[in-house]
Amino acid sequence: MGSDTLVTNLSAELKAVNPKRIFIAYSGGVDSSVLLHGVHQLKLDVPVFAIHIHHGLSKYADDWLKHCQLNCDVLSIELLAHKVTLNLPVNAQASVQANKESQVSGIEKAAREARYEVFEHHLNAGDVLLMGHHQDDQIETFMIRLMRGSGLTGLTAMDKTRAVGNGQLLRPLLNTSRQQIEAYAAQQQIKFIEDDSNTNTDFDRNWWRLSLLPLMQDRFSQSSQSILKTIEILQDEHQLLNDLLEPVYQTMVDAQGCLINQKLSEQSMSIQCQVIRKWLEQHGLYPLLAHKQIQTVIDDVLNARLDAEP
Repeated sequence: MGSDTLVTNLSAELKAVNPKRIFIAYSGGVDSSVLLHGVHQLKLDVPVFAIHIHHGLSKYADDWLKHCQLNCDVLSIELLAHKVTLNLPVNAQASVQANKESQVSGIEKAAREARYEVFEHHLNAGDVLLMGHHQDDQIETFMIRLMRGSGLTGLTAMDKTRAVGNGQLLRPLLNTSRQQIEAYAAQQQIKFIEDDSNTNTDFDRNWWRLSLLPLMQDRFSQSSQSILKTIEILQDEHQLLNDLLEPVYQTMVDAQGCLINQKLSEQSMSIQCQVIRKWLEQHGLYPLLAHKQIQTVIDDVLNARLDAEP
């Protein structure tokens, strides 16, 4: 894929959603830097903003903010920079080695929640938030969810578009590989930062990318294409399931969009689980609950005693 092709595809993705305003999630890394540059190349007639989140997790965070500001100044794109305080659980703040996995998970979750709180603050109806996720991210997401025991909904990995607050999230590079993005950056001589945490294999996504997926690729040269095809099939089947479930679902929500416990409890366990998943999707409550968590909701909330306070 040449640089012209990437920009052409980006243009087509944006025309399909016809945004009033565009916000770009801009970390300063290669993916978001290419996305920012590509949008600038289009010379659009709508306002374009970049959003940078300063998590304060790296000693280089201030330098990254300066880098992003400088790049946005060069491109004449307004940068909306936010320094956030992460709401970390107690076990994520502990230094006990035995809790390392839960610490990392807690930090990732808190950082994600902080980012999306900022995104939702800015987005109005008709606005679109662009994120630089690509094919390789999609594969990593699928593998991570597979290891967590996700069902059909989770294994569809990342949607190209979904609601965020009052606006819409769009991942226009989801059909583009990391190699193609890096080639575009080299062709256009784009300056970007390397997050020092990207080599930390304590984070699951980094371990998949740096350790296991290269082994799979060496053994099965078509593994990436096969996984992407599996995701595509699962997304089609998930859409079919939602279409078939829709008439039943509509009988279980009231005018305010709340689930009606009595009607839900009359259904089989499998339908209860699917209805709850669909309700979460409809309300943009991400990340979606795992099957075990949904089972807990059914046991502790739906089937709670009348005098209980779940």
